[in-house]
Amino acid sequence: VAYGQSVGSGPATALASKKPCGGVVLHSPLLSGIKVVDPKPDVCCRPSCVWSCFDFYPNDRRVRQLLCPLLVMHGQRDDIIPFYHGFRLHKQCPKQFRWPAYFPQRAGHNDLVETDMRA
Repeated sequence: VAYGQSVGSGPATALASKKPCGGVVLHSPLLSGIKVVDPKPDVCCRPSCVWSCFDFYPNDRRVRQLLCPLLVMHGQRDDIIPFYHGFRLHKQCPKQFRWPAYFPQRAGHNDLVETDMRA
């Protein structure tokens, strides 16, 4: 099982998209390295559009290639990597490999377990 938290979601997703894995767990993941610094990644002519060829953590593209179960955990009050990054990665995973996501409402970037003991 590949586990990646925050920026570690990049190497975990890269590994799982290229090698057989039993599963992937992404904790507070990012859509891509460039999309973390771009507040409007879906608008054309933005850094995430123009510089996407230089993005070395394109998790949003790699997660579509997964052939193993994916669990995404992301706090809805994350002030480091916006919550929508985890939400979108969860939705972009192929349905047959998508586990129910864990998105605690009161959790931030590094306090999923401390905020909600069900984790």
